[in-house]
Amino acid sequence: DMIQINFAGNLVRDPEVRQGKNSPYTTFSVAATHGAKDGSDPNKPGTEFIECIAGGKTGENIGKFLHKGDQIIVYGTVQKLSAWLGKKDNQPHGGLNVNVNGFEFGRRKNGEASGAPAGGSAGPELSEDDIPF
Repeated sequence: DMIQINFAGNLVRDPEVRQGKNSPYTTFSVAATHGAKDGSDPNKPGTEFIECIAGGKTGENIGKFLHKGDQIIVYGTVQKLSAWLGKKDNQPHGGLNVNVNGFEFGRRKNGEASGAPAGGSAGPELSEDDIPF
């Protein structure tokens, strides 16, 4: 079973387009803000950093039209859950790796709505060899 996920956030860095064995793909990170993790204070936000990979036209459009700071709405499946101990605080942290099936453009970092076409088509399937995580 696949875990479907939808989220919105801002790009942490410019997307990177790479060439896989079978097709090109794009990797990028999204910072998604939410309410408090422990539920104690719904007004205290937290941030998750989500690593994403997109292939086909979806990846092409993300690499071509989006840049660091731009907002994106992502539709995908959880590829991998990761956990680690923080170097500074020695506390447990976790993260998600997501295989992107589609997306929508959000606001640009300068506050303007994006005029680029949506790249919602999933494009060709990525093989296991093309996924770097």
